[in-house]
Amino acid sequence: MRVKLQYSVELDEVPKETRRLFSRANGEIRDAGDHMDDIFAFIESGTDYENILDSIDQARKNLAEADFRLGDAEAILQGYMQAKYAPPQEQQHDFGQLQEQLEALKGAIPSVAGESDEQP
Repeated sequence: MRVKLQYSVELDEVPKETRRLFSRANGEIRDAGDHMDDIFAFIESGTDYENILDSIDQARKNLAEADFRLGDAEAILQGYMQAKYAPPQEQQHDFGQLQEQLEALKGAIPSVAGESDEQP
């Protein structure tokens, strides 16, 4: 079963973190290549079809794992690029709406007994 992991790192550490994913993907691709070499050797030897089928299965699993790692790295790098290079968003305030909310809050606060807004 595959599960998603989530953790945080400093922005400048993101490329280093993705390097680990690229390294794992590369290892899986190399393993798939080794299985392909086995397939060619089995074909040359004649009738070892069970091992050919097993090597095909293993190569495909390695390629799928590499694809997962590359997909993870791609998503991380897209988020990195967005965080690093996107222009900062300006916060827009609707001061009229804020004023209305403030007045509503003032009206919702009960008066303290004995205090009056009137001056003597």
